[in-house]
This record gives sequence, C-alpha cells and structure tokens, in this order.
Amino acid sequence: MFKKLLLLPLLTILLLPGTFLSLAAADTPQLYQVPEKKLIFFGWDNPTPEYLAKNLEILEKTLPYDGTGINILGKIVTNPATKKKISLSYQSFTALPFEEKWFENDRKYLKMIRNAKKLKHNFFNINTCNFNGDFDLFSDSFWNAVNKKFAFFAKMAKEGNLAGIRLDMEDYGNYHHWAYRRSCGRSFDEAYLMARKRGRDLMKVMAEEYPQIKLFCLFWLDLAAGPATNGMPMLYERLEGSSTGLLVGFINGIYDALPPTAKIIDGMEADSYAARKLDDYYRLVATRESNFKLLIAPENQRKLKEQTSLAVGLYLDSYLKKDKKGVTYAEKRAKEENLSLLSYFRRNFTYTAKFSHEYVWTWSEALRWLPGKHNAPYKRKAAENMMRSGVKGPLWTDGLPGIREAMLYAKNPYNFITEKVKEGKVSGNLLKNGSFDEGKVNRKQNIQTPDAVILPSLTNWECWQQKRSKGKFSAAQGKGWNGSVCLQMTGVKSGCTHQGIKIKPSSVYYVTALIKNEGKSNASLGIQWRNHQGKWHAHFRNLALVPLEDAGNGWKRAVAVIDYIPPETSYMNVMLNVGTSGSEESVYFDEVEIREVYVDEVSFSGQNEK
Repeated sequence: MFKKLLLLPLLTILLLPGTFLSLAAADTPQLYQVPEKKLIFFGWDNPTPEYLAKNLEILEKTLPYDGTGINILGKIVTNPATKKKISLSYQSFTALPFEEKWFENDRKYLKMIRNAKKLKHNFFNINTCNFNGDFDLFSDSFWNAVNKKFAFFAKMAKEGNLAGIRLDMEDYGNYHHWAYRRSCGRSFDEAYLMARKRGRDLMKVMAEEYPQIKLFCLFWLDLAAGPATNGMPMLYERLEGSSTGLLVGFINGIYDALPPTAKIIDGMEADSYAARKLDDYYRLVATRESNFKLLIAPENQRKLKEQTSLAVGLYLDSYLKKDKKGVTYAEKRAKEENLSLLSYFRRNFTYTAKFSHEYVWTWSEALRWLPGKHNAPYKRKAAENMMRSGVKGPLWTDGLPGIREAMLYAKNPYNFITEKVKEGKVSGNLLKNGSFDEGKVNRKQNIQTPDAVILPSLTNWECWQQKRSKGKFSAAQGKGWNGSVCLQMTGVKSGCTHQGIKIKPSSVYYVTALIKNEGKSNASLGIQWRNHQGKWHAHFRNLALVPLEDAGNGWKRAVAVIDYIPPETSYMNVMLNVGTSGSEESVYFDEVEIREVYVDEVSFSGQNEK
C-alpha cells in the first residue's frame, strides 16, 4: 500500500487556535500569529453617531460585525457665504469651509460609543468627490480648506476612539480630477510633484491630530494601476495620459507623510466584487503584489509592504439581485457547483476573510442591517425593486436566512465550528467501529490499496506498515480510554491504521482521536485525501496532528477541524499514524470520530427534521 502516498512526518504539529497548551509561552518557539479578523459594515444604511449611540446595545447583540462606517456628512446646513441650505454629503473635498458647531451633536454621541464592547472598529465615511467645480491642484486656498476639514475629521475620530476614516476616492461622475491637463499651464512633472505635495500635506495634518489613524480605502492603488498592468517601459512618463495619473503622485505623498503608527487599509473593491472562486482570490493577491509596487517611489516601498494591509470585500446585493428574467446570477453559479445559495455565500465569504490581512468588509445597498426604513428616495426605490423581484426583506437576515451565521463562521471557522461541536450541532460518527468494539470482518468492505490488510479484530479498518516494519495490529481488550476495547499498534516502525469516508465538498468536519503512547513512540492523527476515482491525491494538503489535550489516565486528544476540502476530492481518510524504534513499544488509539458540523441554523434544523 501507499507506494505513491506521501506520509507526513509523525512529529508534524499543527497548532490550532484554542488548543490547550501547557508549555510556558516564554519557553515555546513562536510562529507568526494572524491578526484576529474584523468584519466591517459599509453601505447605504450606515448609522449616524446618534443612531449608533442610542442603539449600541442591541446592534452589538445582533450584527455580525466588529465595526461600521459612520455617516457625519448627511446633514443639511446653511452655507455661511450664500446663506442657502446645502448638504455636506459631497463637500469634504471642496473649498467650502466647515464650522465645528455643525458637528457638536456628533461629537457628543461619539463620546458615548468610546467604550463599545464589540462595535469598536469604526470609520468615518468621507469621500473626495467634488461636484462644485472648484477643485484646483495648484490653489493653496483650496487645499488649506480641505486640510482643515480632514484635520478636524481626524480629531473627531480620535475623540470617539474610532479606528479612522474610510477615504472614498472613487470618481463619481467621472470628473477625472487626477488627470493631467495641459490647460493648467504647468508641465506634467510640476503637476505630479504638486499632487504629491497635496497628499503629503493632507496626511500630515491628519497624523498630527491622530498619529494612529487608519485610512480605509475601498479603492486605493487599483484606481491608478492600469498603466502598470501591461509591462510597457517608461511607466512614469505614461501616467501623463492616464485619467488617474496624478493620483499616483497624491498617494505617494500620503505615504511620504504616513507616520509609523498609522496604516492604510487597501480594499481592492473591483477585484473583490469579481471574486467567486478560489483562483479569483489568488489572482487578486497576485495582481496587487505584481502591479501596485510599480507605482510607489523607492523610498515608500517599505511603507507599502509593512503599513498597508489587504482587506478583501464582498458586495452583498450581488447574491440576491435578479436580472430581467428573474434569475439570480449567484444562484445560477451555486447550482453549477451543487451548492445552496447560503453555502455558496459562506464559501466565498470565507475566502474573503481568509485572504484579508486583518479587516474584512461588506458593502450593501437595497436591504438593511439596521431596523427602520431607508429615508432617501433612491434607497427606498432600490429596496422596493429588490423585494418586488421576490426577495424577502427588508433585512438581510430576511433576504438570506443564515447570513449572520455564515459571516461569523468565515471570521473564525475553528472557533465557530468547535462551538457548534460543544452545542451538539453535529452528525453522528461517520466512521464505522470508531471505538474498535466490533470484532467481525466486514466481507463487503473493499480494500483501498493492494497491500493493505484487514484484520478480523479491526472491523472496517485497514492496516499498513512498511516492509521493514514487523509490528502487530490488534484490538486490545480492557485497555481503552473507558476500560473497554481500543486499537493497539505494537512494534510498528512506520505504519498506520486508516478508514475513509465519502465527503461533501461544501461541508465542514470535526475529526478527533484519543491517543496513548508507551515509551518513546510517536503517534499522530492524520488526514489524507482521495479523488473521485478513489486514488490518493492532494498530498501537500495532508495533515498530521499530535495529541495536545489531556484526556486523563495517560490519554491525550488530537483534534482536526476540516474547513477546506482540496478540489477534486471525494474521500477523506483518517490515518492513525505510528512510528516506533521497532521494539515492543505500543501506541493505543480510541474513540476516533469524524462528524459533519452543521454550521448554520438552517442546515441544523433540516437535519433535525430527518
């Protein structure tokens, strides 16, 4: 058996979050710890400071998020110059000066959310659109007004203990403010250097008010990456003809003044929305890695690498929107992969979280997370159109039942799954004879490989060892964890006992085994894969886990959470691996289980009904 099988070293250790370790941290070599993923809510129903403060307790209990965008610019004020009523929604990047008194109530309510327990990673929603026609790259008075406003935003963010500002640089209206125009009367070099100065000054005033500020940019260098994608020479010179060429200078200026304590969060909106399969996410990362650095000055490369994190996003509406024929594109794609819409969403949002460095975000429009109604006419119309198409509403939990559970799962699959196991929301043991109590050969069992052996005392299990190994496999009476029967492997230099099950590619599984060592023998719980034809494959996705949790009486428990099934896989084999010096040392296994975990309430309810 296993001539083509790559067995992982038996001492391979997979340290899983939440595993019980007794070694002191100071004595244990440390590997890189992935930051806890934080889910951020952006969309048309983002709250104002007042709404968030007054509803904080209920929102923290019901929302799956760790933070939200906060709207402070939707208010109507009187323009001091014209005495006319205006909205501040698109005035942050204009020459209009802001008065602090307009934000007195916001500052009061922001102080009330400073000590939020869960929704504490919040960002002001600020855009750089200019519909007034007064954008002027070379006007000091224009930029003095802009800088004062952004310094004030940063000051308020610090007062409210916000993470920072969502800096929306998307060019709504296609005004192309960052395109070079000869009509400015300056050379491209002069315009580029001025754009860089404006970015540097803007970042400087924000950092002076809030040195730890984070700029969350749903679009960042991807807005200007076009010229960097084709591999042609003279990239800087070609920026002169790009509609966002001067934005490269502006972003480099932001990096010039970015202090070590501040960060840029890169949302890659277009690529994020287009991602639907695993390859799409790898392509997103590769695009960012290969192209974006070409647009950054040498002196800012370290800041791009060390102070800029990737935050992949997901557009919620795309999973429910129907075309004119009443067909949901996401449902069509899910059906092609033999998945439910919820499973398809959970799979993709799990990838979204997995490929994000720290922050994960969603954008939503038609349906709502917050109770109430959309106030703006265009928001109400979008909601009405979606529900008229047959989608339930008005909340996202109505439109896609189970979405909250799916998002919490994606944030931390291991913690989520182990909690479901504690709650008993799992199947029965999918392995046969996992306690080794049956002692009758299953004649219908097919041997998976020619040199495997089925022993009468180990019904439904196959055994294998290398030719140089002359060990024994047996069912040991009275030596089990609870005093009953267990598997005993004695003198096996290198071998295993294993059993496989057919699995669902969209499901998750909890695998566990109790292990007891004698002497200096090594033992591990292994996971290996077989394809649709039953052949071993995906060798580099194999797992081998040593037991870490003390189960008493010399036994320890090994645990594996399987939330990723390699492509083209139909079977998962649990491997009870052993390595000894070849003496009479024994290793014991007991209570080996594979359980399917019901990761959302919808599937769990369905299982109960069967």
